[in-house]
Amino acid sequence: MANDPSDSQRRYNPLIYIAPALFLLVLLGGSWLVIQSAVSARAGEARRVAFAATATSLALPTAPLSPTPPQTIAPTLTLPVTPVIPTVEDLHILATPAPQITLPPDAPPPMGLLPQHYQYDLVNFLVLGSDRLETTGSYRTDAIVIVSVNRTTQTVNLLSIPRDLYVYIPGWGMDRVNTAELHQLQTRYTNHRLGLLAETIEYNLGIRIDHLARVDFTGFKALVDLLGGITVPVDCPVSGYRLATNGIDWVPFLLEPGIHHMDGSLALWYVRQRMDSSDFERNRRQQIVLRALWRQAVTSDLPRNLPIIWDTLRQSVETDVTLDQALGFVPLVLGLDAGRVESHFLGLDEVNLWRTPNGASVLVIDPEPFTLTLNRFLTPPVENHLNGERATVSVLNASGMNDADQLAAAQLEWAGLLAFPQGASSAPFAQTVVYDHTGQVKESSRGAIQTALGLSAANIVLATDSAATTDFTVVVGANYQSCLTSPWKPFSQPE
Repeated sequence: MANDPSDSQRRYNPLIYIAPALFLLVLLGGSWLVIQSAVSARAGEARRVAFAATATSLALPTAPLSPTPPQTIAPTLTLPVTPVIPTVEDLHILATPAPQITLPPDAPPPMGLLPQHYQYDLVNFLVLGSDRLETTGSYRTDAIVIVSVNRTTQTVNLLSIPRDLYVYIPGWGMDRVNTAELHQLQTRYTNHRLGLLAETIEYNLGIRIDHLARVDFTGFKALVDLLGGITVPVDCPVSGYRLATNGIDWVPFLLEPGIHHMDGSLALWYVRQRMDSSDFERNRRQQIVLRALWRQAVTSDLPRNLPIIWDTLRQSVETDVTLDQALGFVPLVLGLDAGRVESHFLGLDEVNLWRTPNGASVLVIDPEPFTLTLNRFLTPPVENHLNGERATVSVLNASGMNDADQLAAAQLEWAGLLAFPQGASSAPFAQTVVYDHTGQVKESSRGAIQTALGLSAANIVLATDSAATTDFTVVVGANYQSCLTSPWKPFSQPE
């Protein structure tokens, strides 16, 4: 089989599999920044300047904007074909330098279950992807997502765990979280019914693991194809190499922003790539695809089809969940909307970059923000101000860019709003404008729209209209940039 030039050392860059997360949603319903290539000392400064320019190009507009739509069509948006690939030398541009860190003890005390386990009826699924079937005797678990189903509030929260999180592995010692399953094989572990990784997460994160599912490379593609493919809002360009149609050669490939219908092969490529980004960014794309999988499952007559496709699912996904248990979560899955699904991440705000005495690059927990994020993860979305407003948003495309209304609607849904793309506007807009029809009643929602789309207060027009069918109307202008996230950090989630 041909070697993938963007993933030449599979032991240290295993495949990413997010299909288990879909599986769980159907049933219920990292790290160090990865460096693609080294650069010479002479070229280092030029690369830093180029990378800083890339970040600057994503800056949000701050100039006052006029709500009056101009009569000229804005210039066509162009995308960089050759991405700037960060190196170790680029790390100096991170928001804050890593503080002095003390090595954790060999056996820190267990965290203990977080209080939400006693407040709500929670069912927590650990979903995993690894390269276990592609290696012999050694493998890593490099896609780790916890799906928490709150049966009390009928909501779902997702948490991505970076593969290089440095934690205490019971019976073994301090190591990366993605090595736990390998150590399980080496020690013939039998303590936790769901395995050593489940116990490791409970010990270090205080999150009880009730069920587990694991998928491999082949199983992920089969699962996506079984659903007839998925429709994915690609907000940022992703570049890398794909296997050519001859099945031998690897060729450069750029996936540009837009709405893409993906088969299993393309979906796997999309969630694997990190040639021009990082494991944090890849975790973000995992959850974008997860939502696409959920939507596809919901629209495919889930109650009728789940028993039919169960045997195929079990061939693609290893899980302790039974068919009866899966059917019990179908009503919850069908009742979900964007305001009841929330994404969370353990990223650079919750960890510190550190190098172990043996030279390994890992992520060490920063206790206070780490615990705060874990508590937010287990707190249901219906308890935040934004969800309480249940704001609806119509999105029109006046940008001249294909799919801009759909991309913007997807970003608003990620932020917890109920957004509906409406197609093209009757006239072009140079700037994006938000019309507030609520009389400034839903302030949290208006702020979430501004944050999600990178807008200032000058973009907001008060337009109380009793005939309006939604709370807000967003007209996407030619200044719209779908890629507002840094490759180092995922989208933030509103309070």
